[in-house]
Amino acid sequence: MILKVYIKNHMFQLPRSQDDLTELIKERLYENKKLVKSAITKLYPISDIDNKNIFIQKNTNIFLLNLYLLILQKKNKLEFTEQTTIDNKIIYEKIYEETKLDVSSVPIEEAEKMILQHLEQNEIEHNQDTEDTSDPFQNIEFSTSWLKKAHCELQKRREYDY
Repeated sequence: MILKVYIKNHMFQLPRSQDDLTELIKERLYENKKLVKSAITKLYPISDIDNKNIFIQKNTNIFLLNLYLLILQKKNKLEFTEQTTIDNKIIYEKIYEETKLDVSSVPIEEAEKMILQHLEQNEIEHNQDTEDTSDPFQNIEFSTSWLKKAHCELQKRREYDY
């Protein structure tokens, strides 16, 4: 599920790569000013969201919201079927529930690093767990001598079939 989040008249589709979101916000809202992720809600609060089941409080940080949505996306829980109110405090609680990371006392930049590292680590572990080791051709090495031998066998079979 992709959520359309609006800041003023600018629409941002979430979840997306955190670096991509940073670049978009710099490009659309900050231009030549320095972007401070923890202070974005003071200058540019979220004005609307396109999901009727989600109510966003004005003080919600778009970067923190995106991180939360990325976590939900990785866990395939990105459906909001019941009324949900979201603000920074709730997001911190939900992030802790999903990841066991307490990022409520660190700046958003540090929380971002911790969460992205956690997601990356879980992706690596997931890939290792689901790696298919039952492939019967996994340890076969092909060489020219093997290829010549296989070609000769196929030729013999072809002659035998006729």
